[in-house]
Amino acid sequence: MTKKVKGILLLAAAAVAVVLIYNIWSYSCGHCTFRSMTTLGTPGYLLLQLNAALLAALVILKLLSTLQTRKRRCSCGGRLLPGWHYCPACGNKAGCQRGL
Repeated sequence: MTKKVKGILLLAAAAVAVVLIYNIWSYSCGHCTFRSMTTLGTPGYLLLQLNAALLAALVILKLLSTLQTRKRRCSCGGRLLPGWHYCPACGNKAGCQRGL
């Protein structure tokens, strides 16, 4: 595992621990019941919808980035530089890309 993945997992574990500790404290002080801990309130639904929208935006941006990268490549896999009319690797015309 990379250092970045370990950091993300540690941050997620810390967030879960904080929520768990808060719920235990709220339950023991009588601020909530067990049933209220298992349901989402309005802020929870809003946060869930926001995360879903941001995930959809991230996926769309990644797909657009992949499509832009493919447009700058020849069918042989060679990279097409801006302003070039022919692929430097195979000599094919830059506008004649297969598979797009």
